Amino acid sequence: MNQIVALENLKSLGCTVDIAVNGLEAVDAFRDGDYDLVLMDCQMPEMDGFEATTAIRQFEETAGRATPVITLTAHASPEDRSKCLAAGMNDHLTKPFKLEQLSALLEKWLPRNSANIVSRNEVKALPDQPAAAEVEDAGRTHIIDPAIADPLRTGNPDLWHRLVAVYLSAAREKRDDLEKGIANEECGGVRMAAHILKSSSANMGALALSEICRTLENAAAREDTEAMQAVCGDILAALDELISELNTE
Repeated sequence: MNQIVALENLKSLGCTVDIAVNGLEAVDAFRDGDYDLVLMDCQMPEMDGFEATTAIRQFEETAGRATPVITLTAHASPEDRSKCLAAGMNDHLTKPFKLEQLSALLEKWLPRNSANIVSRNEVKALPDQPAAAEVEDAGRTHIIDPAIADPLRTGNPDLWHRLVAVYLSAAREKRDDLEKGIANEECGGVRMAAHILKSSSANMGALALSEICRTLENAAAREDTEAMQAVCGDILAALDELISELNTE
């Protein structure tokens, strides 16, 4: 789902894009290609973004290249940013991101002789994303933050409906993974499912659910099964509520 959003945004900015489904594929594509910039996800199968960036930097030492590598991450803490820079990444972009943020990053890092990229001054700014608790209408908190969803609903309805379909398909599967994983205390599987739901829910504007997923992901990373159990009911209820609302879209 993150790939769909990123791909559509990059295309709208005039970029030509290749997609790698895992870190190994990303490294192979980089060695065989000639890229102006790499957007690197930190958590990928086969080889994560940190390992892939290290492999790319090792290849560049012999190839005489220096390509900007920008991490796309759902983690925004100073420690996470420091880890990305230490791995050889040049910059980071926190998910979910706005089109104007992506445009500014491309302007900063793409070489001047690259194909024309839409300037950030030409990108219509979207309203700042308020915290979930601040998104209220007649005393009711929205499940989906309209500041995130409405620009897609009205500006690119085809993309919005694609995202809804992809989210619903994945969410039902991840719900089962979470429920079974928490019951069986499978911390690794719970962590990955929570991470995926955290990021995809934020893309849909479900910020409250995304935060609960963050809490569960951190608990699973600590192998704190009691904390996992404590948040299980809340996350399943919030996910069911979101699925029900998206089914009306």
